[in-house]
Formats: sequence, structure tokens, C-alpha cells
Amino acid sequence: MAKNSRWVVVNEANATPHKEDLEKLQSSISKLRAVLKTPEYFATDVAGLIDQLIGLEDVVPVMSGHYFEHSLQQLCHRLGIITVVRNGEGYTSSLSEGLHCF
Repeated sequence: MAKNSRWVVVNEANATPHKEDLEKLQSSISKLRAVLKTPEYFATDVAGLIDQLIGLEDVVPVMSGHYFEHSLQQLCHRLGIITVVRNGEGYTSSLSEGLHCF
């Protein structure tokens, strides 16, 4: 997880992402969006964590992996989840393909 002044980025990274990993990411994103919307209803074990999230606009979901099935990449794209995959020369993201989820 990383953040800037507007968004928090959550990256689910696996060598070989599976649908279960996508479901885990979706659950995390849903919970985090609820915290951003109504932080006063949540508490954490880490002091000051909620305070660091107050004022952020949204969550940017990312799923990355080395061996990423094309069908799972396409599902991520339909769900507005950025993917980061190997392209033979390094890594590429679905942002370079025009996907904008925020």
C-alpha cells in the first residue's frame, strides 16, 4: 500500500495471480473505501493510521504478477483494476493501454 495526497494504491502482487487473489484484492478495496468514506466508524491497532487516510479521495487497485493469465488480466480491466505484467523486456501496466480507473 502506498499513498499520495489524493489516493491510496493497493497492489496485490503474486508470481502467478489467481482469481482468489483478485477476490482478496476486491475485499480489501471495499473495506478501505468504506474507511475513506466514514473514518469515524473505524479503529486500528496502529496509532494514527486512520488519520493518515482522512482526506484521501479513493483507492487505486493494482494487481501484478510474472505469469498472469490473459483471461484474468481482462477481468481486472473490466473491473477497473490496473494490471502490471511482464512484457518480455520488463514490465508494463494497463495504464499504458488506456485504462483509467481514477
